[in-house]
Amino acid sequence: MINTRPRKLVRCIRGVSISVAKGDDAVNAENKDDDSHLVNREEIQRYMSMMEKINIDQMLNNTRLMSNNVKCFLNEGPCTAHLREMKKMVPMLVKDSCSSCTKEQKIMMKKAMDAVKARRPNDYEKLSKFFDPEGKYEKKFLENLNESK
Repeated sequence: MINTRPRKLVRCIRGVSISVAKGDDAVNAENKDDDSHLVNREEIQRYMSMMEKINIDQMLNNTRLMSNNVKCFLNEGPCTAHLREMKKMVPMLVKDSCSSCTKEQKIMMKKAMDAVKARRPNDYEKLSKFFDPEGKYEKKFLENLNESK
């Protein structure tokens, strides 16, 4: 008998558990060559679907974890495989203003952004400059997240 149930995989971001059903992160190969913008939207949606499974409060309330994550994003420290994926997606999310994100994903993103801005303003500033050095996208990105309320 063949088991057709999706298997659960557990990934870990330095102490934060993520549960991902096998197949959740599959990309539709048909569209890869058609339209790069479409691929970006698909990549963003795939990534954000994975991010929904993260316990964001656990991550934001762990000082050591946050320090390690910031160092990873700024290329100042090691990254887990998941954080490397996340780091690749951030420029697309910023340029896209998270317009491909669902309302729930925008709420989660806003919560994370607000927490980092309030608790770690220096790190927020460094991250902002790192991912948007010219400051071209941040305002629209934040406005789009604020519309998710």
